[in-house]
Parts: sequence; structure tokens; C-alpha cells
Amino acid sequence: MAFTGSNQTFTWQLNLTDQEKSKQLKVQFGRWDKDQDFVKGDYLMTFIQEPSANGRLLPANHTIVKRLQWVGDLTRDYFVAFKLFDVKLSDAGDYGIRFRVHMELPPRISSWFSLSVKVILACS
Repeated sequence: MAFTGSNQTFTWQLNLTDQEKSKQLKVQFGRWDKDQDFVKGDYLMTFIQEPSANGRLLPANHTIVKRLQWVGDLTRDYFVAFKLFDVKLSDAGDYGIRFRVHMELPPRISSWFSLSVKVILACS
């Protein structure tokens, strides 16, 4: 649960084999369809970590992306994290990630969660 105007971080910890660590890793984040166990529409953000330790971010063209930031670290801790700034009521809903090791089908991990948003009431 988050309150309007707050910042919310969504995190996952990956446990990878040495072989997986030596390949390209891809984390995709977006709105989620629980029934289909898949993203609704386009992914909001994709982070790709190359074996050379160079990472790159591929944001989608969506208004929420302006308030979304990759804050994870796949080079040492295999820590997946996205931070949403200035949470809005319209951000409420289901979100999820897909994690894939290069060329692996199906994805290694899929995970989703529901974000509830409440309005902070001002005291008078």
C-alpha cells in the first residue's frame, strides 16, 4: 500500500547460477493481468544487463514512466528494484516483472503484486 504523493520501491532478489550470471539478463516491469499471468499492453520499463556489466534501460512511452526509475543492481547482488515517485490514485492496480536469462524460454521468473493507493487526509 502507498499514499498519494509518496515514493514506493518494488523489489525482488534473484538467485542465479554461475552460468546464468555469465549471460545477458533482462528484467521487464509493467501493468499485470493476473488471469493471463502476463503484462497488460507494453512493458513500462525494461532493464538489460550485459555479461560485460554494462546495463541499459529501455523505458516505454507512457506517462507513468516519467515517475519510474530503475534502482536495482544486477552486477553484484542481483537485486531488482523499480522506484515510483509521487504516487497517484491512478497508479493503483496490478504490476509485475518478467526476468529472463538470454534466449531462455519461458522466462525464468514471473512475479506480480497489487498496489493499493490511499489519499493522505490533511489535518485541520
